[in-house]
Amino acid sequence: MRTGMLQGESVPQLAARVRGTRALGYTDGIMNLSRQQAQTLVRTSVIGVANLSRLNTYADNADLIKAIQWVSVLDDRTTLICIGLDGKQWKMPPSGDMEDYGGYEPIDHNKAFPGPTAHWGCRSTQVSVLKSLDELATQDAYANLPEDIQDPAVRAAMDGQEQVGGTYEDWLNRQDVATQNDILGIGRAELFRAGQLDLTDITDQSNDPLTTEQLIAKYGLPPEPAPPEPPPPTSVKEDLSSRTVSSTAKNKAAGTDGSYVAVFDDGSKAIWKPLDEEAETIRDTVGEDHGRRDVATSDVADMIGMGDLVQATVARELKGQIGSLQAFVDGGVEAGNLSDAEMYDGPKDAARSAAFDYLIGNTDRHTGNWMVTTADNKLHLIDNGLTWSVGNRELKSYFFNQMSRLQVPIPSDVSVWLEKWPLIETYLQEHGFTSDEIAWAHWRLEALNKADTFTQLNLTRDWRSVNKPWSPAPGQQPQLLT
Repeated sequence: MRTGMLQGESVPQLAARVRGTRALGYTDGIMNLSRQQAQTLVRTSVIGVANLSRLNTYADNADLIKAIQWVSVLDDRTTLICIGLDGKQWKMPPSGDMEDYGGYEPIDHNKAFPGPTAHWGCRSTQVSVLKSLDELATQDAYANLPEDIQDPAVRAAMDGQEQVGGTYEDWLNRQDVATQNDILGIGRAELFRAGQLDLTDITDQSNDPLTTEQLIAKYGLPPEPAPPEPPPPTSVKEDLSSRTVSSTAKNKAAGTDGSYVAVFDDGSKAIWKPLDEEAETIRDTVGEDHGRRDVATSDVADMIGMGDLVQATVARELKGQIGSLQAFVDGGVEAGNLSDAEMYDGPKDAARSAAFDYLIGNTDRHTGNWMVTTADNKLHLIDNGLTWSVGNRELKSYFFNQMSRLQVPIPSDVSVWLEKWPLIETYLQEHGFTSDEIAWAHWRLEALNKADTFTQLNLTRDWRSVNKPWSPAPGQQPQLLT
């Protein structure tokens, strides 16, 4: 890292030193990492080298400096570790060795100095706190200070340096409630707003974040409330849930489940599938209640920004029967009736669809289960009932197969999806999904973030044998292809 930095190399160039180059099959690197992992390692290393160099500069000027102060980035990506460290000060090690991290003495707090960086991917830095003029005057080298800096205003300006932008606590106080909730969690945020929780208290002496249970035990705080409910339904879902249905008729294009075309009072349509008419499940790895899975797929899509591709679906009772109601695709043509060039609306949405099918464990994405509206050439993912599978053995997705064959990169959207996992997990738990179904969805999401291309993920490239890929033994976790 030092060599690359001295040569002015960019983050991708430094990452290539670690990971190697594609031209040589990554054999010229020193570590087997994904592109994202290598770049995170590089950024952490670069910041660590820069911060250590800065600390050594402070050591060279120890006669002017009375403390080292931690400065965290003021945004919603900052970790609880760095939030708890922000603004904290330490005396420099008496030995003068700035890498003697145990030698830093906390000033008015009990936090250990973590070193140039506090954790993997850390973006924080450290600044010096200068001695006041009165403090400098006690040293022989500064005993006779010039008279022109004795003015009180000048003295105040020289007595240390105020952190630009204030502390993290100052910044967080200026944010809206939603941002505070997102950063701290609802329980911590409510206590913070009530003045009952200082940001220093969210980590222990070793700078490890305290769990809600530990905070309750240590400070007598109330339990953290449950995560928020999924986002409010879109206007399309509101219409599906409340609009008057004037008639229903058997859907002639139905698959294995009972399916009806529901016509609303304004003439618009939807596809209704009553729970009582569901066929026996045709997948070993997918449970019953396909309608619930269809609704969950639509709700999760809204949470992670896939609602533009996944057709809106709600649970609704019609004629005394509960079932799923999915918005009709007006002007849509089944992909199977289109040419290869016509069945996609571009590589970006095809890749997004492949990644989403992988996340939800879709076992039934054939060319009859998505449509394209020819007026705007837009994809519409329909019939999402055979999803949330346990394991990857029966996954089927034409999108995934095509993206894998073409070695298309995983879309960057998946990192945002991973940030939303706590909300997804809570939703699935509250809607009756099993722990195995949830665990496998989480694994697939982690795998999407680990891989560079779809080809690396654990599925065969051959569509005709896509239901016969590797199957894990009980308790065994699947691995990415290398």
